Amino acid sequence: SAASDVYKRQSYDSRDSIFYPTKGSFHQFSATAFGRAMGSDFTFNRFYLELRKYLPLAKAHTLAFQSKMLFQTGEPPFWRLALLGGEQTMRGYYLGRYRDKNMIAFQAEYRWMPVFWRLGLAAFAGFGDVADRIGRFDLGHLKYSCGLGLRFVFDTKQRLNIRLDFGFGKGTSGVYFTAAEAF
Repeated sequence: SAASDVYKRQSYDSRDSIFYPTKGSFHQFSATAFGRAMGSDFTFNRFYLELRKYLPLAKAHTLAFQSKMLFQTGEPPFWRLALLGGEQTMRGYYLGRYRDKNMIAFQAEYRWMPVFWRLGLAAFAGFGDVADRIGRFDLGHLKYSCGLGLRFVFDTKQRLNIRLDFGFGKGTSGVYFTAAEAF
């Protein structure tokens, strides 16, 4: 089992929308300790930090930034390792293509919504990596991803989009069809 001894999370949210933010920021930090005292089969600690910033450039144009960092000490089980890839982080790599104890990822996205009627476009790029120890991150060898996306406003009141993203990484690609923005 993976019961936790201690869990602490702090958040700050000044976004104008949770589904399609055009201004503001979102910050979240969490620390979790797992140990045998609470019935866990594993002893490890998780520290997670996510920072997002949304900048309105002009009417219908937004620049979004995200950084995610996950650092773990001890021996986390396989299913608690940091995952790089998927529909939210480093689109172009399948979720879990790269996994290890620690992860860093930085992404940016240019959003143009709407371009016409309820249709919009997005262009995105990111870089990141996983490593077994913090000291093993090599900034000269980070993995990269980039891509383009189409948007359709499904709910105009809540600004909820359906998105179709085409992501590309080193020797890989992915297509993602889902609701809401990646970040």
